Amino acid sequence: MGNKGSAEAKDGTAPPPPVVTGPPPMEPTGKFVNKVQLASSVLGGVPPMCAYHTSVVINDEEFFFDMGGVMSTRNLGSHEQMKTQSGRDPVVIDMGYSQYSASQLKAALDQYFLAGSYDLLRK
Repeated sequence: MGNKGSAEAKDGTAPPPPVVTGPPPMEPTGKFVNKVQLASSVLGGVPPMCAYHTSVVINDEEFFFDMGGVMSTRNLGSHEQMKTQSGRDPVVIDMGYSQYSASQLKAALDQYFLAGSYDLLRK
């Protein structure tokens, strides 16, 4: 429990992670660590029974799934219709950092989210 340099609080809980600002941090190997965010917009419904459109954002490149498969934009474009209808910007939540790049994410997901396989209720 008490490694030298441990950031453990006196009550035994860990402090919140530090807020990172500026350029993405780097791994000891010199590779950049990629900022990951989750974006969401309300599609419709009445609270608490709402449907949401979500997308993953890596270093400001948004990835989302539609009838074309895994697609990407640089401006949260997949949320534009919901923003126009509701007048509200999408909620964007910082999730942390990953060693995997945006292109690696797309390559990993493409095999599971094929063009033409979008189904609002099942996938």
